[in-house]
Amino acid sequence: MQASVNAKPTFVATVEIRRPGEDGPMKFRGVFKHRTKDQFAAFAQASQTDPQSDLDAVLDVLVGWEEMAEEFSREHVASLLQNFHHAADDIARTYVRELGPARLGN
Repeated sequence: MQASVNAKPTFVATVEIRRPGEDGPMKFRGVFKHRTKDQFAAFAQASQTDPQSDLDAVLDVLVGWEEMAEEFSREHVASLLQNFHHAADDIARTYVRELGPARLGN
């Protein structure tokens, strides 16, 4: 397979959601929206100056999921965020880890 200078519009990464009282995290494969380096910088800046609700912020980066019993929808993402208090932070950490400056080597 040949390499390309163009990135795919989405990428998949394993998300681990901490669960109170459970022996391990819930894991699923999140389908995330790709952003270029400049788009990611603008996104990060906007999140500082004009914060979104947790639900809107998650839906701005997560566009699907695999290995979950429920289909991906706004309603099910809202339920995930309500039931697992750290879910938005855990999803954001996964996104930044995979796409952010630390991943790019900056």
